[in-house]
Amino acid sequence: MRFWILPVFLLLLWTEAAAQREQTIFGDLRLSGVWGAYNFNMSFYGNEVPNIQGGYGGLEFSRLLFMGWGGYRQRDFLQNGTAGDLPFKLKYNGFVLGITPWGKKIIHPRIGFLVGPGRVMLPGDRSDRVRVLKPSAGLELNVFQVLRLGVEGGYRFITRQDVPELSTNDTSAPFVQIDIRFGFSW
Repeated sequence: MRFWILPVFLLLLWTEAAAQREQTIFGDLRLSGVWGAYNFNMSFYGNEVPNIQGGYGGLEFSRLLFMGWGGYRQRDFLQNGTAGDLPFKLKYNGFVLGITPWGKKIIHPRIGFLVGPGRVMLPGDRSDRVRVLKPSAGLELNVFQVLRLGVEGGYRFITRQDVPELSTNDTSAPFVQIDIRFGFSW
């Protein structure tokens, strides 16, 4: 008759342990989805508005925090740079962090940030390594459970540039981007 005491004791111990979650630095973040996106980005350099296309993919946690990796490329040379009309184009990638408060609502805010390495490319196969910081904020629309559309604006900071003909002010610029995100949350 005493053989049931040990299994009942272990069951009670297990249910108590399951009720107490492990504490972490970020609180109770749990994997809640997988998303990938295509971006169409327009930058504003004086009178020129080149497009920069790219995308990102990553994991969503607690339907609030997104962490992933993205890459972007400017298709054409910017012809009228502000420093002596020197044409250039950008290519960069990096860690993407997104915060989506109230993500279950049809329209909700989205805050994004990208940081990573890149290149400023010049005619004649000249290029220079740079660092890109790209904060943004905007709105996102839940079209379907697997499709979201977003519009964001921000500023792309280009640092650690050593091209004598260009300054960081010449290559840094405000931008507006359209996001098409595919994936799912559970």
